[in-house]
Amino acid sequence: MHKYTWYQHTRDIKSIIDYFVIKQKTRLKVLDVRVKRGYDCGSNHHLLTSTVYLPYRGSNNNREENENIGQTTEERFNLQSLYEESIAYLYRRRVEQKIKTLRRTVEEEYEHIKAFIKEAAKEA
Repeated sequence: MHKYTWYQHTRDIKSIIDYFVIKQKTRLKVLDVRVKRGYDCGSNHHLLTSTVYLPYRGSNNNREENENIGQTTEERFNLQSLYEESIAYLYRRRVEQKIKTLRRTVEEEYEHIKAFIKEAAKEA
């Protein structure tokens, strides 16, 4: 079978360097991966094809689970505004005020400092 996805004719080197990547927590199942040697892609790589099984979305519960796969809740902050001196000063003051009230273990302090920094960024 053809396993190699890359070749170099001048030194007669072959290697498997092209892959299909999927998430571990997905219902998609990769059934087969093949290397197609006949296609000229304009490089020294062979075309890699994959057969993927997509499960039937019968109920609403499965549909909601599949739609939420890969979605993370990520907070975003406007870091460009910190270039303004007044906003940067306000941000530093609020973080300092919130840190002064801490008297806990190292782990607790870390969690609270992280929360205070996010809170101060939202306020500034």
